[in-house]
Amino acid sequence: MLTPSIKKVTSAGAEQLVNYDYTDLAAGTGYETFYMGTCAYNLTSGGRLSNQKWYSDSIYSAKSFDTSGSNYQKAQTLNFEVQFNMPRTIKGALISAIPVAIYEQAAGAEYRQYTFLTVTHSGATATTLGSTSGASYYSAGKNTNYIVDSHIIEVPQTHFKKGDYLKVQIDQWVRHTDPAGPLKSGLFAVGHDPMNRGGSDKEGVIIDFSSGAAFTGNTSTAFIQVPFKLDI
Repeated sequence: MLTPSIKKVTSAGAEQLVNYDYTDLAAGTGYETFYMGTCAYNLTSGGRLSNQKWYSDSIYSAKSFDTSGSNYQKAQTLNFEVQFNMPRTIKGALISAIPVAIYEQAAGAEYRQYTFLTVTHSGATATTLGSTSGASYYSAGKNTNYIVDSHIIEVPQTHFKKGDYLKVQIDQWVRHTDPAGPLKSGLFAVGHDPMNRGGSDKEGVIIDFSSGAAFTGNTSTAFIQVPFKLDI
């Protein structure tokens, strides 16, 4: 059900206008979408969450990985956060979509990755609200594979005071085997551009050596849909 806005009366009697992308009246929640991105001069986390679409400083974050083996190893950790300027209460299913890319350079090799998502309430202390592991995806045959990794976390009712932070951490775990040898690096990327651009990142790094355009024609937008408790 689409609901443009809901008026909320504070304890002081003042009205605040709260906007939601959609509401689930049966569950008593209103969903607001926050987009992940980076900027040159940012919060201490290195990334931000915004309920408005904006041009991220980098379209994606990419790492090369050249250790062969059967065990997954962490390629990179990305952090995004938003500070609430009024009290909010979260309750219910938090939904996230994370675009990823895998490029493998060696014929006969197999490159796999999965993302691990952690959501944290950071106030006077930091409390983990939930975490989940995405599905394992692979690329083989000297190709680039683009995937959107979806996550759902059931968040317990949690009150955020004015000034508290909602933080999202993405860990990208990877592995690859290259039985044919010689060993060649795999490239792994996480997209995070609210404006859904493709191409190279700001340093000119290309994840796809074969076409020279990362995420072009594929979504690069990462987001979370946050369930806020409705006062009804």
